[in-house]
Amino acid sequence: MNETIWIASTTAIVIATIFSAFSMLSVWRYKKQLQVHKKVINELRNNFRTLTTGSKGVGERVVKLEQKVRRLVDKLNQLELRESTMPFDQAIQMANKGDNIDQLVAKCGMSQGEAELLVNLHGIKRAS
Repeated sequence: MNETIWIASTTAIVIATIFSAFSMLSVWRYKKQLQVHKKVINELRNNFRTLTTGSKGVGERVVKLEQKVRRLVDKLNQLELRESTMPFDQAIQMANKGDNIDQLVAKCGMSQGEAELLVNLHGIKRAS
């Protein structure tokens, strides 16, 4: 009977030792996996930080480019406005020099009425 108790207790101890060994092995594997997952999370966190920092810089550059485009559009509009008034400036100078209505129409590409108005306003006044 003593021998049966001894065999039963020895078997229980062996089984408990094997179970403990498997449990410790499982814990060790989970710790390794946890370390790998933590490393991956840190790498992803760093990548995310890098991306957000880079996108912030890109956003700032886009805003600056939009501002430059607006300024260029304004300048272009001003140039177009100046170009559209150039024929009138030239026509006024021609009228001041004494050119007639037909010459203004031919050289400046304006209508007969516009040329008449300019000659009346800026032309040389001749004694009647």
